[in-house]
Amino acid sequence: MFKCLEMLNTYKDNYPLVTVFIPCYNHEEYILHTLESIRFQTYTNYELIIIDDCSTDRSCDIIEKWITENDIQCQFIRHTINQWICKTINEVLEKAEGTYFSGCASDDIWQPYKL
Repeated sequence: MFKCLEMLNTYKDNYPLVTVFIPCYNHEEYILHTLESIRFQTYTNYELIIIDDCSTDRSCDIIEKWITENDIQCQFIRHTINQWICKTINEVLEKAEGTYFSGCASDDIWQPYKL
């Protein structure tokens, strides 16, 4: 099983890019677990877009620290005016480069084989 995963990661350019999107609003309690569950996906050919929609808690600080400490290549967008979920998703769809799109709530976690 792990040999297959190793081969998948070696040849990831042959697998479609998946856009993973995390909308966040005031989920400082959960966001780190969410981010870690994305980081430990076995399928690695994905781009990550995180959008914070004007959180008033420490969500942005936690996200920025996680990105820096783990050297994560992603797009992190911080809204200055709350856009609500529909407008936020439309913004992500404009920026997405993946063949496939998968959203993860900022208070959710994914099992390692989700993608």
